[in-house]
Amino acid sequence: MRRGPHMAKDPLVIAAEIILAFADNCFAKC
Repeated sequence: MRRGPHMAKDPLVIAAEIILAFADNCFAKC
């Protein structure tokens, strides 16, 4: 799903990726 640098993405897409990454990290640790 990566189509280039984050700068070319919508802010909502970047925020969603950050939230998903944070959630995955938390699930992996918790």
